[in-house]
Amino acid sequence: MKKIAGIIVIILAVTSSVFAKDLTGRFGAGFNSELNGNLTSLSAKYWLNQTIGLQGLAGFCFATNLTIFDVGTKVYCNFLSEENMNLAFLCGAGLDINSVTAATVTTTTTTFRATTGIGFEYFLAGLPNLGFDTQLGLVFSSGGGTTLFGTTGAGFSSAVGLHYYFVKGSK
Repeated sequence: MKKIAGIIVIILAVTSSVFAKDLTGRFGAGFNSELNGNLTSLSAKYWLNQTIGLQGLAGFCFATNLTIFDVGTKVYCNFLSEENMNLAFLCGAGLDINSVTAATVTTTTTTFRATTGIGFEYFLAGLPNLGFDTQLGLVFSSGGGTTLFGTTGAGFSSAVGLHYYFVKGSK
């Protein structure tokens, strides 16, 4: 039984790398709402190799009596690659800065967020450069007198991202 399980693991490891979506050296630009579910951020992803990816996020909202600014980063480590999907462990951190003006008083709150979990990035068969991603995991948030620890990714519509990956130039 152990031999059969070992053979299956080897076959899966070999075939998953053959059909894997390799994003090595590719840059993706798009949006992501996973840093702060209330605000969509502009996002940039870069894959150092087939396993390690980096993401930077920045979002803002300027209204009459409200200013919101978010900035953050995430690190991805692929652990399973399939033909049109990559699964990765991730960890990230960010800051949310909210300024609210009521009458003549402005209140500014800075919140630190940290997240860890699993990220899923999907590629449709006819669109190999367009990645749809979402994540699920844990989030810790502290600021403005409130500390939160809980789950994230409750719905695919509330924690999604979209990136267009530019094709690597030939040398």
